[in-house]
Amino acid sequence: MAFETTDDVRKDGRAAVRVVVKLRLVPFITKTRGVALPKPTTDPDAITAGARAALARFPRIDRPVRLLGVRAEFEDRPLTESGGLGHRLVDIHGPDADE
Repeated sequence: MAFETTDDVRKDGRAAVRVVVKLRLVPFITKTRGVALPKPTTDPDAITAGARAALARFPRIDRPVRLLGVRAEFEDRPLTESGGLGHRLVDIHGPDADE
Protein backbone atom coordinates (compact mmCIF):
# COMPACT_ATOMS: atom_id res chain seq x y z
CA MET A 1 0.00 0.00 0.00
CA ALA A 2 2.86 2.38 0.78
CA PHE A 3 4.36 1.74 -2.67
CA GLU A 4 1.00 2.55 -4.32
CA THR A 5 0.83 5.72 -2.23
CA THR A 6 4.35 6.60 -3.41
CA ASP A 7 3.22 6.22 -7.03
CA ASP A 8 0.41 8.70 -6.37
CA VAL A 9 2.83 11.09 -4.63
CA ARG A 10 5.14 11.02 -7.65
CA LYS A 11 2.24 11.57 -10.06
CA ASP A 12 1.25 14.65 -8.05
CA GLY A 13 4.76 16.03 -8.52
CA ARG A 14 5.37 16.91 -4.88
CA ALA A 15 7.21 15.28 -2.01
CA ALA A 16 5.48 13.79 1.04
CA VAL A 17 6.33 15.25 4.45
CA ARG A 18 4.09 13.01 6.58
CA VAL A 19 2.61 9.51 6.35
CA VAL A 20 -0.63 8.52 8.09
CA VAL A 21 -2.08 5.05 8.65
CA LYS A 22 -5.81 4.66 9.23
CA LEU A 23 -7.41 1.59 10.82
CA ARG A 24 -11.12 0.95 10.94
CA LEU A 25 -11.97 -1.64 13.56
CA VAL A 26 -15.10 -3.66 14.18
CA PRO A 27 -17.69 -2.13 14.72
CA PHE A 28 -16.59 0.96 12.72
CA ILE A 29 -14.17 2.49 15.23
CA THR A 30 -11.64 4.53 13.24
CA LYS A 31 -8.16 5.37 14.49
CA THR A 32 -5.27 7.13 12.77
CA ARG A 33 -1.59 7.56 13.55
CA GLY A 34 0.91 9.57 11.58
CA VAL A 35 4.59 10.39 11.53
CA ALA A 36 6.55 13.25 10.05
CA LEU A 37 9.19 12.12 7.59
CA PRO A 38 12.80 13.24 8.21
CA LYS A 39 12.71 15.26 4.96
CA PRO A 40 10.30 15.71 2.04
CA THR A 41 10.54 12.64 -0.17
CA THR A 42 9.19 10.62 -3.06
CA ASP A 43 11.29 7.59 -2.11
CA PRO A 44 9.17 4.44 -1.71
CA ASP A 45 11.44 3.03 1.02
CA ALA A 46 11.16 6.22 3.08
CA ILE A 47 7.37 6.33 2.70
CA THR A 48 7.14 2.63 3.58
CA ALA A 49 9.31 3.21 6.66
CA GLY A 50 7.01 6.08 7.62
CA ALA A 51 3.93 3.86 7.24
CA ARG A 52 5.55 1.16 9.40
CA ALA A 53 6.49 3.74 12.03
CA ALA A 54 2.92 5.09 12.05
CA LEU A 55 1.53 1.56 12.37
CA ALA A 56 3.87 0.92 15.32
CA ARG A 57 2.32 3.92 17.15
CA PHE A 58 -1.00 2.12 17.56
CA PRO A 59 -1.61 0.46 20.91
CA ARG A 60 -2.28 -3.27 20.89
CA ILE A 61 -5.40 -3.88 18.78
CA ASP A 62 -7.79 -6.44 20.24
CA ARG A 63 -10.55 -6.10 17.64
CA PRO A 64 -10.78 -7.30 14.04
CA VAL A 65 -9.57 -4.77 11.48
CA ARG A 66 -12.14 -3.87 8.79
CA LEU A 67 -10.11 -1.38 6.74
CA LEU A 68 -6.48 -0.32 6.50
CA GLY A 69 -5.34 2.86 4.74
CA VAL A 70 -2.07 4.68 4.03
CA ARG A 71 -1.91 8.30 2.94
CA ALA A 72 0.77 10.87 2.30
CA GLU A 73 0.50 14.51 3.26
CA PHE A 74 2.25 17.55 1.80
CA GLU A 75 3.37 20.77 3.46
CA ASP A 76 2.13 23.06 0.70
CA ARG A 77 -1.51 21.93 0.62
CA PRO A 78 -4.01 22.53 3.45
CA LEU A 79 -5.16 19.28 4.98
CA THR A 80 -8.77 18.24 4.58
CA GLU A 81 -10.79 15.79 6.60
CA SER A 82 -9.87 12.99 4.22
CA GLY A 83 -6.34 14.43 4.04
CA GLY A 84 -3.45 13.84 1.75
CA LEU A 85 -3.10 11.95 -1.48
CA GLY A 86 -2.75 8.28 -2.13
CA HIS A 87 -5.28 7.20 0.45
CA ARG A 88 -5.87 3.50 0.05
CA LEU A 89 -8.50 1.53 1.93
CA VAL A 90 -8.52 -2.23 1.89
CA ASP A 91 -11.49 -4.24 3.14
CA ILE A 92 -9.85 -6.89 5.32
CA HIS A 93 -12.88 -8.98 6.24
CA GLY A 94 -15.51 -8.27 3.62
CA PRO A 95 -19.16 -7.34 4.11
CA ASP A 96 -19.75 -9.89 6.89
CA ALA A 97 -16.98 -8.58 9.14
CA ASP A 98 -19.27 -8.11 12.14
CA GLU A 99 -20.31 -11.75 12.16
